[in-house]
Amino acid sequence: MHTAAPTDAPHNPFRGVPLANRADAFAPRIQRLGELAAAGNPAVEGLDLGALRQIFESACAEAIDRCGVWIHGDLHPKNVISQDGRLAAVIDWGDLTSGDAANDLSCVWMHFPARAHRGFWEAYGEVSGATKLRALGWAVLMEVMLLDTGIVNDVEFVMVGRNTLIRAQKTA
Repeated sequence: MHTAAPTDAPHNPFRGVPLANRADAFAPRIQRLGELAAAGNPAVEGLDLGALRQIFESACAEAIDRCGVWIHGDLHPKNVISQDGRLAAVIDWGDLTSGDAANDLSCVWMHFPARAHRGFWEAYGEVSGATKLRALGWAVLMEVMLLDTGIVNDVEFVMVGRNTLIRAQKTA
């Protein structure tokens, strides 16, 4: 993963693309979360939606500097299996594509508490500030989507989305 993909590798219109391409998916969901916050929905309590919007917009403005690499595209917690606190498997490879590595690197906010982030980045290797910011933006996008979807019918997505967004807003 995250090695150069051939020019004929699949391209996914939703994963690994420039983050700005996903603004149309982000805008209505963050607005809905704002409406839910105004109505007192506990799923969005404590979230700073303005800060999350700012993270997303700042990340959209960053140029992609790690593109054309193989990515999983959907590394949320339901697709990563651990055993005894260690990675055991990654499932659901349906979004495998060539694209921006930041899409996958968003998993740092989904899977790890803030105290583990430094170790993650050190173990991963050299990553530009732009890539880290885009990764944070991808985490915000994906978790706003999970939280919005989860409120309708999936309590696990609510927990994952909420916890990730809290970690993301503390990063900014």
